[in-house]
Amino acid sequence: MNNKIVKIEFPLPFHIPIEDGLKILSDYANFATFKFEFKKYKNESFKSKAEIEEFCTSIHMEFLSYYITDDAPIEQVMREAVMHSIIYLNNFLDSFRLITDLNFIRNFNITDLPPIINIEIGEQIFLYITTPTTK
Repeated sequence: MNNKIVKIEFPLPFHIPIEDGLKILSDYANFATFKFEFKKYKNESFKSKAEIEEFCTSIHMEFLSYYITDDAPIEQVMREAVMHSIIYLNNFLDSFRLITDLNFIRNFNITDLPPIINIEIGEQIFLYITTPTTK
């Protein structure tokens, strides 16, 4: 998996006032490269969390890890990509909130995501359960 890019879409239940289509790239030596793009989408499925917002923000993330080995199980690769991407994006939101003084922007966590998201690794698409349920 070392040379494969993991692509994830994070449809957030709120709006981040950033230009639609803005792309950001950050490279951290010996760790990972993060590339993400902001997209605006019509708020239809997250009404309970974002009732007052007509539009929400979707973040299209590309994650390339430099430390995950080629023989790592696919579940580990997905888990690492999701968790590190959320941490990175929240750090970005912290900086954005500090610079813009837009205190209504909040960090997000895995429970803010839909119950299942698609993760693309190489040429394959996998379903990732963000909110597992128990019986």
